[in-house]
Amino acid sequence: MASGAILVGAAIFLVAFGAPPQKVGRYIFMGLSGLALLYCLAAGRRWTADCLSEEKREGTLGLLFLTDLKGYDVVVGKLAATSLSGFYGLLGLVPVLAVPLLLGGVSNAEFWRVVLVLVNTFLFSLAVGVCGSALCRDVRQAMATNFFLLLLLTGGPAACAATPLFFSRTPPFIAEWFLSCPVYSYYLCADMSYNAARAQFWLSTTVIQLFAWCLVLVSSVIAPRSWQDRPARTEKGGLRERWRALWRRWSFGRAAGQAAFRRQALAINAFYWLAARARLKPVHVWTFLGFMSAWWLAGWLSSGVMWFDESVAILTALLLNTTLKFWVAIEAGQQLAEDRKAGTLELLLSTPLTVGDIVGGQWLALRRQFFKPLALVIAVELLFMFSLYPHSQGPRIISLWLAGIVMLLADMCAVAWVAMFQALAAKNQHQAILKSVVQIFLLPWALYGLVAAVVNLWAMLPPANGWTPGWGFHLGLWFGLGLAADAAFGLRAWRRLHQGFRQLAMPHFAMERKRQSWWRRLARRSASESRPDQGAARRRPTMENRGGPAASVPQPSSVLPGTELPMGFPTRSQAKRAFGRKALVAGLAALGISASLLFLLPRPPSKFPPPLSVRMSANKAPLRVYPGGMGVLFILPDGSLWRWGQAGGRGLPRAVVPEPIGTNGNWVQVAEGGDHCAGLRSDGTVWEWGGPGVSRGNDPVRVDGGRDWIGVAAGTLHTVALRKDGTLWTWGNNSMSQLGIGFGLNPTNHVQIGTDHGWTAVTCQWGSTLALRGDGSLWTWGRFTSFRGGQPNALTFATPTRVCLETNWAGLMSGWWALAWTRTGELWEPLYGTPDAEAPAAAVGRRIITNGAPDRVAIAYCGRPTLFEVRRDGTLWARNCAVGASVDPPADDWHKVGQRSDWVSVWGSGGTALGLTRDGTVWTWGLDPSREPSADFVSKVRLAQAQIRSRFTGSGGGVRIGAAPSYQKEPRPLMRFEGETTRDRRQD
Repeated sequence: MASGAILVGAAIFLVAFGAPPQKVGRYIFMGLSGLALLYCLAAGRRWTADCLSEEKREGTLGLLFLTDLKGYDVVVGKLAATSLSGFYGLLGLVPVLAVPLLLGGVSNAEFWRVVLVLVNTFLFSLAVGVCGSALCRDVRQAMATNFFLLLLLTGGPAACAATPLFFSRTPPFIAEWFLSCPVYSYYLCADMSYNAARAQFWLSTTVIQLFAWCLVLVSSVIAPRSWQDRPARTEKGGLRERWRALWRRWSFGRAAGQAAFRRQALAINAFYWLAARARLKPVHVWTFLGFMSAWWLAGWLSSGVMWFDESVAILTALLLNTTLKFWVAIEAGQQLAEDRKAGTLELLLSTPLTVGDIVGGQWLALRRQFFKPLALVIAVELLFMFSLYPHSQGPRIISLWLAGIVMLLADMCAVAWVAMFQALAAKNQHQAILKSVVQIFLLPWALYGLVAAVVNLWAMLPPANGWTPGWGFHLGLWFGLGLAADAAFGLRAWRRLHQGFRQLAMPHFAMERKRQSWWRRLARRSASESRPDQGAARRRPTMENRGGPAASVPQPSSVLPGTELPMGFPTRSQAKRAFGRKALVAGLAALGISASLLFLLPRPPSKFPPPLSVRMSANKAPLRVYPGGMGVLFILPDGSLWRWGQAGGRGLPRAVVPEPIGTNGNWVQVAEGGDHCAGLRSDGTVWEWGGPGVSRGNDPVRVDGGRDWIGVAAGTLHTVALRKDGTLWTWGNNSMSQLGIGFGLNPTNHVQIGTDHGWTAVTCQWGSTLALRGDGSLWTWGRFTSFRGGQPNALTFATPTRVCLETNWAGLMSGWWALAWTRTGELWEPLYGTPDAEAPAAAVGRRIITNGAPDRVAIAYCGRPTLFEVRRDGTLWARNCAVGASVDPPADDWHKVGQRSDWVSVWGSGGTALGLTRDGTVWTWGLDPSREPSADFVSKVRLAQAQIRSRFTGSGGGVRIGAAPSYQKEPRPLMRFEGETTRDRRQD
């Protein structure tokens, strides 16, 4: 129980990974406590459901009352003895339930209130079970009675309180009706609910406890008076007698019909008559099919044509198939279990009846009860299949329905064999039914869920291979696991029934077999195999068994020669050999697990290529670096344009080392927008390359529009350029109002944004644009995500909108995130909240750094956004940065990067950071665009957690799960300049 609770808690932790610790602790606590409440409601009744009724059937309950024991002695003793293991299971959950206290979100008082409610509910469930067992004699009647008592005491008053909801718009809430419901007590355990209704919590707990003691008291009064076998009443009177007579007539029919059926069945098979004495059992199945038909017709009349939807047909088939399967599991072993319990099965085996006759007679009874209804159900499902074929995907619908029909037949056949075997091997029929259902029905679904979860998780994690499991995979997996379980358990039950039927039929043999745990039987078998002489001695027949005197054969000693150990214990050398074999098996298992974990552990990076050497002539121009989402663009001091990674689009070849673009040497500015790039030359012309599907290729193509451009910016699907006269012009796609020209307008080439002439700078981030005017004001348009309030909120502005009230903005930083500099050296994320022209910058955005300089501050992705700064002494420092996230910036936790003190400049806000040192070396860290996307184990867990949370909680929609780009935390050399440029070339 504790291991299961740990697994459930770990699963909840993975789903809620990334949330605040208080919320994670709250989720784990509520999930575990809710499951524990269900366990208490079900387990208590299960443990005590047959404790007294079994004694009644065996006739041993009366022997207890021949002593001086009273009714309450027997009831309380039975209740304690049968529920001890279940109560230990509940205690095993308590320490795991206390773990969320360390995470927060749960108070100490709330934890102990939940523990009190769980224990109280468990005792109440035990009392319900023992009361039902005291009232009944048959195990199925006892289970039905205690379930009815549970519904009557817990759900009945609550249902009465909920009835006015359907008849009044403002029904009064009467809390007293819910006091007997443990779910209500559990609801009041939370601090907020408890503080609002403190008295109701304690009153509900007291009422449930009083009900439990009342049920125990009733059981104590009934038990001494209900164990006797009462004589049959001759008079017809009383509701109970009338109901029994009605039920017997509905099951067995009239006396004349019973005699005729007995003669007919005995002529075929004696056990067939014994198992099918209730000759009207097929009528029960037909009655169920009649109710299903009435439900389906009622739905058709009320819904019309909508009732012929595929989902309704599948739901109908599931109800029919599931009911028939469970019904067979109940009926297949009922007669065998009753006969073994009563000892009549041994008497049957002493007659000329063979094992084949008994098993065959049981199969004849099942065929008589279920064959014709099963044929009708299959015909109805085939009719559904052919009626849905023209309106759905042909192969899919045919495969689905045929697989369901085959599984229906296979499951019914397998569960019949397993139920017959478990009826002889299990302690009682209830356990036999439960084991049969678990093996044939629940285990394949559990394996299917596990395998499907692993496969889906692996398909979501990088490296992405383009394959995702479809309906064919899930259908084949379910079908294969179901058939495998049917074959494995069905054939095993068939073999053991035919080989060990006579041993299983003896009650004492079965009880002795159950007292030995499976590991004890395995240990005894291993010990016997490790001592072949002892095993042979045990298997060697004595003369007494052959009919001769027993003294003629020497009996083996009970102690091995030369040792002090009895025959049942291995010697020291045998123990060493056994330990060696176990150690070898454990070592091989550990080696296999370790080898499988290697696929999840981060692989060491391959050797980086040496830094590229570039010779530069004497030139006073600075090195300009433009990191983007797909790669990095460089303008070297000689004006040449270089690329690294996949700058320009995914369809372009990946540049492992920086490589030149064209042969021109007059570039002054470039911008990368993910899938396409734009650049500006010294002659005032604008050029573009890359694009979706690499529509423009890798060679820059001039954009017609004159020679008076002084600035350019590139988004994902649009481009913005700045003229000498201070006007802004845009072109490209306007699907998210990227162009700033309003909603619903078709994109055209070179559309001016407004009529203003005061624009001084512009930058693009995916589908949005951020621009700066000469008066120091900041403006934005397009679509971006706001994180103010803790949740991502998509905002769209069709025309330029002022960001905030301040007018001290001095510059923009291009890359993934929209960042802006002030005249005082502060770097801000201005679009953290909703733009408001009347609000200060602190109410709209958030400050990233103070006293910075554009060429000395960079942001890179090193597992998370990280801020880097070059200090005045030439050292490089870093700290975590909350840019582009829903959390506030962390405290100043700066740490030094490396030991170098000759850093000159750094660039980066597109995930990749680059820096220049005084020796002319360009260094890089953060996202590595030169490598194929990959991920370490932590990245995989984060990606999987995001996808799971988005699917189960509905939050995190739009999370892109795919190949995660590689990143490195420590700088590595990328390029090295030789010549006059090796000295300091900082930007102005």
